[in-house]
Amino acid sequence: MPACTEEKCADRIIVHLDAQHVEMAPHFLHYRRNEIRQLQEAVQHANLEQVRITGHNMKGIGRTYKVAYISRIGKLLMNAASKGDWSQIKRCISQLEDKLHRLHIVCAEPE
Repeated sequence: MPACTEEKCADRIIVHLDAQHVEMAPHFLHYRRNEIRQLQEAVQHANLEQVRITGHNMKGIGRTYKVAYISRIGKLLMNAASKGDWSQIKRCISQLEDKLHRLHIVCAEPE
């Protein structure tokens, strides 16, 4: 698991990863952006199962990378999908877009 901490600095969200895992950051961000597209398509097609699956995946990846807000949004998406709460799903997508826009991944200094 990556050594990582998350902090908020003004409106930026800074995530510190060890050098080994910083190299994976572009892939991490690419997949999160793909999840936003998947979620937007799921809303367009009223596909609650796709929202649930994507939320489940986000919940797990947030834990793996220790980026807590992704796990929280994933859990909210899963719950909203189980209730058919499209308003909450749309809010979660907006929150995810905002958080990813403000996300900055930096290399943590060695201890």
